[in-house]
Amino acid sequence: MAELDVEPSTSQSFQYRAHIDGQDVMLTNDDGTPICDNSLGHARQRLRSAVESRSIPLYLVQQSPGTLMVGDRMYSTTNKTRLE
Repeated sequence: MAELDVEPSTSQSFQYRAHIDGQDVMLTNDDGTPICDNSLGHARQRLRSAVESRSIPLYLVQQSPGTLMVGDRMYSTTNKTRLE
């Protein structure tokens, strides 16, 4: 696993995405639903031992509300912050 991202799915819910061999994989429960936590603190606590023991970087990924129009192309802004 190259890195692990924590992404807000709503204003108070966070999901996890792993980057493995160039592919993005959403982490899910056994029933196929995305693994979610209700706060960033809970998300960090859940992943701390797994990430630290394997030296896997952990990032908070946030999409900016809105898009930027350049010519005929639309771009959205993503902010990625490493969590220590």
